[in-house]
Amino acid sequence: MAGSAKPTWRLIISSLALGLIPHAGTAGDAPPSGLTIPISQTVMRDGTIRYSIWVKVGHRTVEAMLDTGSTGLRVLPPVVPGDLTGLPTEVTYENGVRLRGLSIPVGVEIGDLSGTVPVEVVDKTDCDATEANCPVPKHGTYLIGGDGLSGHGYSAILGIGFSERSTDVPNPLEVLGATQWMVELPSPDEPSATGRLVLKPDADAQAGFKMAPAVKGGDFFGCLQTKKPEQMICGPLLLDTGAPNIMAVTQDAETGEIWPRGRPANFRFRSGQTLSFDSGGAGDMSQVRIVPAKQRPKLGDSFILAGLFPYYFYDVLYDAAAHKVGLRERDRPTRESPAPTRQAAVEAPATKEPPPAKAAIEAPALKAAPDTPRELPPQDVANTP
Repeated sequence: MAGSAKPTWRLIISSLALGLIPHAGTAGDAPPSGLTIPISQTVMRDGTIRYSIWVKVGHRTVEAMLDTGSTGLRVLPPVVPGDLTGLPTEVTYENGVRLRGLSIPVGVEIGDLSGTVPVEVVDKTDCDATEANCPVPKHGTYLIGGDGLSGHGYSAILGIGFSERSTDVPNPLEVLGATQWMVELPSPDEPSATGRLVLKPDADAQAGFKMAPAVKGGDFFGCLQTKKPEQMICGPLLLDTGAPNIMAVTQDAETGEIWPRGRPANFRFRSGQTLSFDSGGAGDMSQVRIVPAKQRPKLGDSFILAGLFPYYFYDVLYDAAAHKVGLRERDRPTRESPAPTRQAAVEAPATKEPPPAKAAIEAPALKAAPDTPRELPPQDVANTP
C-alpha cells in the first residue's frame, strides 16, 4: 500500500478490498447511456495484458487491439488484400515497433457506427534502431501486440487518441461522428469480465468526471512523485491501454533507473485527483522506470507514460470536441477472482508546480497474470466473434 495515504483512508480502502475496481459487465450493473461496445481482455504468452474490440474493415471482421496511446486504425495485409494504391504513411510505437504502409479509404464499422475511414494497410513491419527491446522478429510474421516469439497477437490496432490535423490516419471514432467516448476496463483479477467502450455518452453517463485540458493526442498535465527519496517529475502525462508499465522521462536523470519494488509513489493528475501506489506492488504494470530525456528526445524534457495501471481505478472520458480528458473514480465493489486466462488473440500471414491534490486513491494489490495461461486456438483474421 502507498505510504502517502492517511491511516483512516487506508482503513477505508482495506475494507473495500478490490472494491475500487468494478466488475464491468456483471448482470445488475446498469450500462452507461450511449453506444456500448464490449472490451475483451487477453493475457498474452509473455504475461502482458491486452485489450481489444471487434471491428469490421472492408469485408472482414477482426479483433483489434484497443490503444488509447496512439491514433488511427492500422491493419496487417490479410485484412485488406489486393493491389492497393494510397498515401505512404508510417507510425513508430514506444516499444520500437514501426508499421509502414499506405493510408487508404476503407469502409469501417465500429458498433453501430459505419462509414469510410482512412486506414493504414501495413506492408512492412520493422524496428526503430534506437529501441533494443523491439519485439519484431527478424524472421517470421509479427502480429500486433505480441512478443514477437509466440506467433500470437492481433491483425489490427485501433488507436483512439485524439486526431491531429496533419495526420494521414485519424481516429475512426471521430471520423464516424463520435466526438466523445468513455473507456472502462475490466479488472485483471476477473477472467470472464468485459469492459466497455461507450460512444457518445449522454449527460448522465458523464456525471462525476473531472476534466483536464489535453496537450495533444490525449496527454494532459500531471506529476509522478515519490518521497523516499524526494523526487517529482511533472509534464505531459499519457494514460495508455497499450503500455503495460510506467515510464517517466526527465532531463534531470543522467542514467536510467527502475524504482525498487515497494517504493511509495503517486500520480497527481491535472484534474485534481491523486492515485497512490507502491512501485511494482501490482507487478510490472505498476513498476516505474525512469529514462533520461536524452534517450527519448522526441518526448521532450519531461514526459510521463502512466500506461495501463490508472485505468483500473478510474473510468476515462475523452472529449475530442473540447480537447479534454476526464477521470472518474471507480468505487463499485467486486469479488476476488483469479487473473484472466484468455490466451493470445488473432493469428495472421506496436518542472512545473504540481496541481493541487484532492481525495487520493490508494491502490490495492492486483494479482499478476499467471505464468502459464490457458491457450486458445489461433483465429483467422476473417473470423467473426
